[in-house]
Amino acid sequence: MIEYFNIMKIQKKSTKPSKAIWISFFWLIISTPYISGILHNFARFRYIYGSIALIAVYILIKRKKQFDNIFKNNILVFVLVGYIGLSIFWTGTIIESFKNYLVPAATLIIICLIFIEKEPDKIFITIFKRYFIVIILLSILIEFIFRSNSTAALTAVSSHKNSFGILMAISSIFFLWKMGKRKDNKEIGLSILFLVLSFYFLIGSRSIGALGAFVAGSITFLFLMFFKSKKNLKKNILIITILTFLLIVSSAKLYKSYTEYSVLQYIVEKTGRDMTFTGRTNIWDYALKTANQPIFGYGFGGFWNEKRILNAERSINYAAPHSHNGYLEAYLNLGLVGITIITIILLSISKRLIKRFVKLNNHFDILMIILFVSILFSNIFNVGLFSIYFSIEWFIFFFIAIYTKRSNKDQKKFKSIKETYK
Repeated sequence: MIEYFNIMKIQKKSTKPSKAIWISFFWLIISTPYISGILHNFARFRYIYGSIALIAVYILIKRKKQFDNIFKNNILVFVLVGYIGLSIFWTGTIIESFKNYLVPAATLIIICLIFIEKEPDKIFITIFKRYFIVIILLSILIEFIFRSNSTAALTAVSSHKNSFGILMAISSIFFLWKMGKRKDNKEIGLSILFLVLSFYFLIGSRSIGALGAFVAGSITFLFLMFFKSKKNLKKNILIITILTFLLIVSSAKLYKSYTEYSVLQYIVEKTGRDMTFTGRTNIWDYALKTANQPIFGYGFGGFWNEKRILNAERSINYAAPHSHNGYLEAYLNLGLVGITIITIILLSISKRLIKRFVKLNNHFDILMIILFVSILFSNIFNVGLFSIYFSIEWFIFFFIAIYTKRSNKDQKKFKSIKETYK
């Protein structure tokens, strides 16, 4: 009986996350380009990112035992971040590159805060729900009150339509997934509302890459739902109906973009020129031709320096600030060494996600899979993951990497204790 009440205390404690979790939520908010842009205009707030990272490090030191377990189970992830830090020494701009290095390093530290808690999956859901609600409400405020150009693509809380598009694609996928949770019947109306708003902003961003990421994630979600049990049939029918409608709209938008592009491409080719993926292949070709450090790369953020951007403008008539491809960006900055580490991590994540879903048929694992598919697809045409910029892709990547390694061992141990007293 005494043991039973001890277990009840553990359960009660596990459902109440510590104050450290608010740091993760706050980190996502201030990493949003619109808000970070405001903060950088005030000298007193420029060091807020480093300050939050130091607070997070202090908390991790206090809970060293939990952090040691995370480190031991995810050595390759820490090796990647360590290699990124080492690479700043051959960028030629160490101070500036160190600021860029804070992006992956601090994000990994913030993710570790989540995993020193008992139930990181529930914490992740709570953080994402609050974050996207705040971001969408802020986007409504920006676009419908302060917006001056009603014909341009929507950017709202971001600095560019593509980054805003992928943010809304992930938000749409999250609320779509949330509708399928069995215990969320009371919140289904809220999920539908913010799904519609997210999808509206996704379409308004005019980012075809982000829309493609949404379609890829949604099709994966639809496929995985067929493997779930047939319970809650009415809810599954509602989800599939809404998803079918959204996919039809997305497909129509993609088809329209494709046909417009094809006509434009035909005209341009008749003039003796070529244009593909809105000029992205020209950037890729230029980057690969000018890159001559294939083993270790140019260091994190070292390739697209001011000189190379000016040369790109003269060569391809576009001042490219990045490669418009996350994987190419990783190769340019980190070389074959970095790409090898990243590939091993991605393959490991894929294997473990599939294995977990087949074995456990867990609804949270579905969210991890569709988010993973979405960010992998989005980085074919955009830069978010493995880049020098704050992005939600870094956050998702580190969370999934650690989650797939942790949950099989640590979480199973905690669940087995509770199941003894069912």
